[in-house]
Amino acid sequence: MVSDKRRLVSIEKVDKNLDGRIDGIKTIFADESLNKYIIFNSIDKNYDGNLDHQYPQIIPLQQNNFLEEDFTCERMHKVTNFMKHLSQEVEKIILAQNGDYLVTDFGFKIHRGCLKKFGQNFLVKQIKNSLQTGLQCLAKLEEKLQKNLPKNKKIGAPMRNAIKIQTLLKKSPVSLVCDSHKKFELKTKAFASAHENSIAQIDKKTFVKHPYIVLNPKFSKTGPDEIDAHSLRQTLFHEHLHNIGHRHGATMEAPYACEDCCFSSNAKAARKKELACRICTGDYSSFLEKKYIEDLLEWSKLAGHTSIVSLTIKNYLNAFPKSTWGIIKVIQATIAIDPFAIALGQIAINEFKGLTKEEKAAIKATQKYANFAVIKRYSLYSKIAASAFYENRFSHDPKKSMEILELSTATLFQLKNKLTNPKEKLSSIDKEFINILLKNIKSTLNEISEKARGNQLGRYRDFNLYVRSHELFLKLKTSP
Repeated sequence: MVSDKRRLVSIEKVDKNLDGRIDGIKTIFADESLNKYIIFNSIDKNYDGNLDHQYPQIIPLQQNNFLEEDFTCERMHKVTNFMKHLSQEVEKIILAQNGDYLVTDFGFKIHRGCLKKFGQNFLVKQIKNSLQTGLQCLAKLEEKLQKNLPKNKKIGAPMRNAIKIQTLLKKSPVSLVCDSHKKFELKTKAFASAHENSIAQIDKKTFVKHPYIVLNPKFSKTGPDEIDAHSLRQTLFHEHLHNIGHRHGATMEAPYACEDCCFSSNAKAARKKELACRICTGDYSSFLEKKYIEDLLEWSKLAGHTSIVSLTIKNYLNAFPKSTWGIIKVIQATIAIDPFAIALGQIAINEFKGLTKEEKAAIKATQKYANFAVIKRYSLYSKIAASAFYENRFSHDPKKSMEILELSTATLFQLKNKLTNPKEKLSSIDKEFINILLKNIKSTLNEISEKARGNQLGRYRDFNLYVRSHELFLKLKTSP
């Protein structure tokens, strides 16, 4: 049985011989009390489809390069050959019409809805150009990386990602569809399948299995306009990286970072691109390495993807719940004026001891707008949200966190009701602040529920706490 002191870091699946079957699974826990990683390995020694060999590993927390996969240098040639194959003329790559799909010989099934929207030749050209640009970029990043690595070092993340994309397209065609979906209500350009068992329902009769890319039918204007074409190419490559298993905040950030690195040409955003390429190269020990999180934090603020770094910091705090550094990063990973971050910074000033000059400066920077009237207007709500977060995340006391929220239930409903009360006459900044605070409160309630539920199906660590947190979450979600 896994100790409560151990925090799940990740579950890594490996296909070493690239036959499309899982050859190994690593389940990785961090045990802060032992300063060790605890790794449970299951491997298929004979490559017969059975994970018939299990063994544990225990290594120091600093030695966390076990996440790398073992690819031989010979496999790098596969990507080069694949890229040569993509250079064929558009007219030569259409193989057959299969029902509602047009099948290509470079790993795509294109739904007729996409062909109608973009036009066959235009769309096929953009798919090819997207792959060529993205894979060539990854190859250049790998070449640069290898110059700075020992000769016996395994190949890096750029080539691993390139090989996985090539293998995926060869093994199973990617279904490309353009249709309405509830995700597009959030102005999403597209979505893909990060899990091999994923299925998306497009309409009442149409389902697509992994791997797939679903494009928003309102993606852009139809026709070969260069801006639209560029946006389409970078989005397609972004979704390819999801299809090979990358998820925002749960693995090293590849989709947005590689998109920025490989498709951005804005000279004014040189620092953003530099950081994006560094993150896409992935020369870090793991996605919980502090240097990685620092780079991700700086890039995400420049690129407007702070939600991604927030998810990564959440995973860091799950592994290291007593980390003052992690809490400071939560504060930093916010918008310029954020009532929650200001309140959390005030708690940190009072509670954290022995901080470095840099840490003190980082916390102090969050208090720049503390005396603004709009911030003071939400100070009570902010203190509730920040206190509950602090007790749950840093003190690791979900019961005390729940008590703070329950004692403030009437106040929380008052905050929620402001959004729907026409007499309030809220400004856009008021609405933004209320949504920030409610989002953080509901996130804390969700985490309390997860901790109370535990890891075993049907067995609760604390059923009473689970019910209380879940009920309050629902009330905040549905109350007027």
